[in-house]
Amino acid sequence: MTNFFIKLKSALFTTGALGVLLLLVPGFLSGSFGGTFVVFAIMLLLTMIGNMVVAIPVSYLTDFLTRRLGAFRFPAAGLIHIVIGILPVLFLDEIALYTIACGLLFFLFTEWQQSRGSFKWSAKAVVAGVSVGAFAAAAFVSVPTLVAIFQDRTHDAYMIPKGYEGEIKIVHGINHAPKQKNEEGYDVVNVDGAGYAITAKPLTSALIEDKYYYVDEKGNKEEINKDCVSVGGRNAIAGEDYQYNYESLYVTSKMCGKVFRQNGQKYFGEKLQIEEILFTEGLAKMSDYGYTILPQK
Repeated sequence: MTNFFIKLKSALFTTGALGVLLLLVPGFLSGSFGGTFVVFAIMLLLTMIGNMVVAIPVSYLTDFLTRRLGAFRFPAAGLIHIVIGILPVLFLDEIALYTIACGLLFFLFTEWQQSRGSFKWSAKAVVAGVSVGAFAAAAFVSVPTLVAIFQDRTHDAYMIPKGYEGEIKIVHGINHAPKQKNEEGYDVVNVDGAGYAITAKPLTSALIEDKYYYVDEKGNKEEINKDCVSVGGRNAIAGEDYQYNYESLYVTSKMCGKVFRQNGQKYFGEKLQIEEILFTEGLAKMSDYGYTILPQK
């Protein structure tokens, strides 16, 4: 039972430590008190659940696997905790940074409790500590690369009327949207001359690897340079019985460059409001008080 209580206290210490680190994240405290408190409480709850469900069993497994490694036990145990911590990169993307920190802190708190009164500084102890630090640093640094490798990617080809400049809104998850053609591995999205497109595909957080073309009246297409396209934000409009997700992008043929690509929104105002697009598509109606959004059939 003593060993279990050590691990239980490690779970509590880790949850508290990560809570403090979360408060130090730039911008975390910039929102409303109520919203920030809710997010903070949820993160602490998820961290504690993760420690109880994952970290404690992993700690027992590590004890079993490393019990006969002698001087190599500490770095081997640390490596196991860090590897388990990085695995969520496969489905949680950058959240893996948080889980790596969780695994590392849990391991260190457990080792600290188990070694109190018996720890002695030595060259082997220093090497073991440096090894664990190197493993952790490598794990943190590798997260962006691993996210890029495992993250889903979009492959859409946007067909934009030749000469069009400004904002384009793409509304996702529209049931009556035309079936998309696939050309050379890319799903074709036809942009209306008014500056919007609809697609039945859901809006995801996948890595964007799309192509953009200007298309003339005869159907001839010309690929648009990536420096002439700026990917904007992703948003949603929702009510009790509806939710419409959409994203924006901006295209130009006159202001191309790195600056435009990074922040095209500042060059163009909003072309169409989402309510106007939904009205055009029969998903909203006009009243004396403005637009009333309708659910899809």
